[in-house]
Amino acid sequence: MNSKDSDAELFTHLNENIRFTNKTVIFDLDDTLIDTANCYEKVLKELCSRMKKIFSVEADEVLAVQEKFDSEFWKTAVFDAERFPKSFTATYKHFCKFFNKMPNEKIEKEFEDLGWSVYKMIPDLKNGALELLEALKSSVELWLYTLGDESIQRSKIERHSLGNYFQHIHIVPSKSKDVLKSLINGSSKMFAMVGDSLRFEINPALELGLFAVHVKNNYEWKLQKAPVISDNYVSVKNLREAQNILETNFISERVVE
Repeated sequence: MNSKDSDAELFTHLNENIRFTNKTVIFDLDDTLIDTANCYEKVLKELCSRMKKIFSVEADEVLAVQEKFDSEFWKTAVFDAERFPKSFTATYKHFCKFFNKMPNEKIEKEFEDLGWSVYKMIPDLKNGALELLEALKSSVELWLYTLGDESIQRSKIERHSLGNYFQHIHIVPSKSKDVLKSLINGSSKMFAMVGDSLRFEINPALELGLFAVHVKNNYEWKLQKAPVISDNYVSVKNLREAQNILETNFISERVVE
């Protein structure tokens, strides 16, 4: 599914035990409620360490090549679990060619396995995540809106028992204005978005007239960067600040339309 698709092929879960309210906050999962970037950083650090032993190349060179391949694969795969491991083997082959070495199938498989290992890691909850959800669940409806492979995303949700907080859980293979619009049925009056990605969460929400809270991270993926299209959003450093903004600017006050 590419960015032009709307609501095709998405997984939706409805929690019947949580009551409906007239305002809804939509949360991203990865790097908003859980620290996914930390898992990727650990695996990328190991990639750099192994490459240095084999080719004596520095980490910045390795990361530049891996990111180039990852970006190229993203254009055709958007989110495909194979994309990240594939970028590791492509990086290994790149340096083999650069240094005029024959690729070793065993080593290539080891790099592929290293890439896959990131999906076996369960990210930690970000500080203040549960406190934020607990504080909001009685006053607004909560939705989870997450990009990725269904089984991988569900394992993260179940590990931290996050499903108990959300009326709807949407696991989608791509994020765009059209995908978000299909979920909210064209209405922007009662929704707010909380996410870390300007490209995939904040801008699509702003395009639809939603209020948005951008949760900044120490590490920002190149693929997620984009110029912000509207000023109807607030950037915060952590989830405790996000809670204050939501309570003041969305739950208690009328959102700017």
